[in-house]
Amino acid sequence: MVRRTQHPWEFKRVWHLEPSLDDPGTVYAGVEDAAIFRSTDGGESWKELSGLRGHGTGPKWQPGAGGLCLHTIILDPSNPQRMFIAISAAGAFRTDDGGNTWKPINQGCARSTFLTLMPRSATACTTWR
Repeated sequence: MVRRTQHPWEFKRVWHLEPSLDDPGTVYAGVEDAAIFRSTDGGESWKELSGLRGHGTGPKWQPGAGGLCLHTIILDPSNPQRMFIAISAAGAFRTDDGGNTWKPINQGCARSTFLTLMPRSATACTTWR
């Protein structure tokens, strides 16, 4: 099923690269327009983790002044299937299944509060929502 959005998806630039915590050949890339890709061969080839843009809120995402970039990727050192990402003008999301499904994690948080609470350690990652 192809989801239609109010704007066509384009991949303009890479905003963030995050190497795997335990596999030297795996790296994640956060790009504009709001997508995350994974390479398992040291960057020779890439595959989109399409569950993120297929999330139910995806059609409502609109670019802000800085675009619609996936600018933050945080891997959970205690759970290789869990990661957190943040997208300008769309919010922050969490996956617990390696990127197949995502859930928003910033509902009800003020922007300044959320940015200070974004997990940066194993303890925070396991307790954050």
